[in-house]
Amino acid sequence: MRYQAGTSFLGQPILFELINYSREVVGEYISGSQRFEKCPSSPESCEELLILQIDHIRDARVYQKTVSRWVGDLELRGRFIICPGRILLVLEGSADDLKSYEKRHRTQIVDVDSRGRPCKEKMLTVIFKERLREGTFTDFQIMEVSSVHEQKEFFEKRGLSNVYKQCF
Repeated sequence: MRYQAGTSFLGQPILFELINYSREVVGEYISGSQRFEKCPSSPESCEELLILQIDHIRDARVYQKTVSRWVGDLELRGRFIICPGRILLVLEGSADDLKSYEKRHRTQIVDVDSRGRPCKEKMLTVIFKERLREGTFTDFQIMEVSSVHEQKEFFEKRGLSNVYKQCF
């Protein structure tokens, strides 16, 4: 699209026409034209899957309440899977909302340290991030599982076994 404007003027001085065309395009972009949607196809194609691993949780009740509130505020879906040895946060939603969530999780108070003082989550690890063709979750829930094997079954039941294999 960007080079098509110049092809109709081959062999002619076109610098002025290209500058005017560029101004028009930038004007459309700034005004929020449909031509520059963040995702050119349907909104569903903008959905992403994000899997975060949380290093540890000291105050589970406060942590879960905080995460649930943030997920609700950003209208994300997924599961908070608490398992001995591996705590995962599996989220899906728009790329911008997931980015906002991750920033919030790293920069705002979410837990307490060993002395009981409020602290931020500095050891959050992004394990997986990818665009989705279709969503897997319709809501957000907190799950407690007793083993890594149950965690693996969770991924398999939702058609995410390849994701699980890639991550672990």
